[in-house]
Amino acid sequence: MVGNTFEIEELFDKAIWAESPAWSKAQQALYFSDVKGCTMYRWTAETGTQIFRQPSHFSNGNAFDANDNLITCEHGNRLNSPNDVAVKSDGTIWFTDPPYGILSDNEGKPFRPTSGYFFEIFYKNGRTSSS
Repeated sequence: MVGNTFEIEELFDKAIWAESPAWSKAQQALYFSDVKGCTMYRWTAETGTQIFRQPSHFSNGNAFDANDNLITCEHGNRLNSPNDVAVKSDGTIWFTDPPYGILSDNEGKPFRPTSGYFFEIFYKNGRTSSS
């Protein structure tokens, strides 16, 4: 929690479906996705909210690893609708793969059963596992 007193400030109101805020301490920047708007944004106190990436391929889950690399889930490729993502202290990337995007006609086709996965970047092409 922030403390006993705080103010809520709206930083951006133009997103269709804002999701997945991720804070970069090193950059002092907030990244977030507008899934339906197919755009990623970056906010700093100095510049305000600016487009970071467009199109964003329906980016959804965002997280930073220990080296301040932005890890982003995207829909429509060889998975279903990668969504929530977390990076463990050992560098392992964990994410979910629900059917959200593929339930509509907008985003890709089913690839495999929906599940949770982990991805290890220590191998040349990565290594995944599902449950």
